[in-house]
Amino acid sequence: MKTVFAILAALWLSAISSPLVAGIVMTQQIVTNSGSNSSTDDRTIMVQGNKQKVVMHGQTIVLDLDQGRMLLINPASKTYTTLPFPPRGPMATMMQNMGGVDLDFKKTGETQTLMGYKCQEYDSKGKSMMGEFSAKGCFSPDAPGAAQYIAFTELMAKKFADAGMAKTTGTHPDGVPMVLETTTKLTNFNIPGMPPEQAERLKAMMANRPPTTSKSTTTSIKTADLTEDTFEVPAGYTERKIGLPMGGGMGGPAAPAPGPTPYEGE
Repeated sequence: MKTVFAILAALWLSAISSPLVAGIVMTQQIVTNSGSNSSTDDRTIMVQGNKQKVVMHGQTIVLDLDQGRMLLINPASKTYTTLPFPPRGPMATMMQNMGGVDLDFKKTGETQTLMGYKCQEYDSKGKSMMGEFSAKGCFSPDAPGAAQYIAFTELMAKKFADAGMAKTTGTHPDGVPMVLETTTKLTNFNIPGMPPEQAERLKAMMANRPPTTSKSTTTSIKTADLTEDTFEVPAGYTERKIGLPMGGGMGGPAAPAPGPTPYEGE
């Protein structure tokens, strides 16, 4: 469940439509620091129409906004899991707790030129029931595939908002994130059904932990015609059911939960 939660929260932080002919392929370097722990990873993002594919940590996540579906694909074990999108059940409850954040990005008035593309600097701060968040970055409306990328992320944000997991009153940056830095300080992390004593211990532990910072730098970006099978489960993979208490099943009621990619994570 932690993995699914982390995937969704990155997507949500990152989420800040009419399909076009060509898609966009973008690679990023992600540097994350949390206390004494740090990591550097590469991420590839592909978007075409209302579909997105993210490859990171040897895992693949595919979102299909039209079908309301998320695929978690594990090439190592040749397995995949299908989840509803936006999420339901316990993950939805957890994300609703996070959803008080309304990151209202504002232009700083500064610009940069990165990878040959002019970008506008934005920054933002926000709070939710679970903690404090801030983000700053440089977004380019002129980079290849920018219109495609903006259309997808705006629709994804709307679907989160329609499901009660985020707000849409804030201003979203206009463009592709050429560089994005986020800071997350969790102060009241809570999992539905957790015993009160354990919740208090977790809250105290979170309060003593330093903020987690993440910096994503776009290292390449291009347009490409992506075939339909780019966003499908490869042949020969086996479906794996995830053991989450979703009430009446994947689509049933129950009692959040991710992972950004304009607004980072992972």
